[in-house]
Amino acid sequence: MRFAMPNGGSEPIGQRIIVLPQDEARADARDPKSGFIDYVPVGSIVKGAALMAGGEGKTVDCTICHGPTLRGLGEVPGIAGGQRPTRSASSTT
Repeated sequence: MRFAMPNGGSEPIGQRIIVLPQDEARADARDPKSGFIDYVPVGSIVKGAALMAGGEGKTVDCTICHGPTLRGLGEVPGIAGGQRPTRSASSTT
């Protein structure tokens, strides 16, 4: 889990996905309802949607295995929502 540093400035995210808590105190206390904000590169959501739908023949439609909502189907795990990193002592930004 990453936390923004006070007065830490900003930088372009490049091709990274940055996940920050909406409320740092609640996230640090491990409140399961604290909420997070995902910062993603421009265009990545559109690219991901195209890839999920088969990627113009590069892959198969993700819903075949992961279900129509991508939350899992049978023993196949979900790939949408609910996946968050765990915090380590050195994972601050």
